[in-house]
Amino acid sequence: MAARKLAIKILLIKRLIKKADRILIGGAMSNTFLHCRGFNVGKSVFEPGMEKVVAEIYDLAAAKVGAENVDDFLVLPIDVAVAPEISKDFPRQEVNIDKIKNSDMALDIGSQTIEKFTKILAGAKMVIWNGPLGYAEIDNFAIGSARVALAIAQNKGVVSIVGGGDTADFILKWDGHDGANFTHVSTGGGASMALMAGKKLPGIESLLDAYGLR
Repeated sequence: MAARKLAIKILLIKRLIKKADRILIGGAMSNTFLHCRGFNVGKSVFEPGMEKVVAEIYDLAAAKVGAENVDDFLVLPIDVAVAPEISKDFPRQEVNIDKIKNSDMALDIGSQTIEKFTKILAGAKMVIWNGPLGYAEIDNFAIGSARVALAIAQNKGVVSIVGGGDTADFILKWDGHDGANFTHVSTGGGASMALMAGKKLPGIESLLDAYGLR
């Protein structure tokens, strides 16, 4: 994950803490959070040196929901699918997050986490989704993303916003109907995250000026 993308995602999480009922964290971002919370993530992709930032996020969440409810608000994986490397040649093996070995790479959320995430999404009124839950290019590690997509698509009362090139590519292939099962699918991941994080986009600003909308 590029540092710039991670920085924007951190800003978005901070902003969403004020507005969201729950924040589900998966993929490489969850590896960073797990590492900062003292779990061994083996050879998994994560961003080092983020302890202070993650601690600040937890402090903000605790101020909103109470320290005793933080883990129910910022929802991290409780199990993951691992392999020694990113390859379609390895079978899917699931382990609890406290059982990740030094030789493991976390490549998807596990079955227990999938069940937890999908139950939450089944009752959601609005979902903003950025980033696959694993290495969705490999079928063995696309299960988490597929199950999350299905939970959102089956929730007929939800407004669903999907942002980001990788996520949009996955959704469009999974959906098979040009994303018809989702309210809005944007390939502009960084731009959509920056906008939701409160940053101004030059193109949008120019349009607002041109049409006298501010």
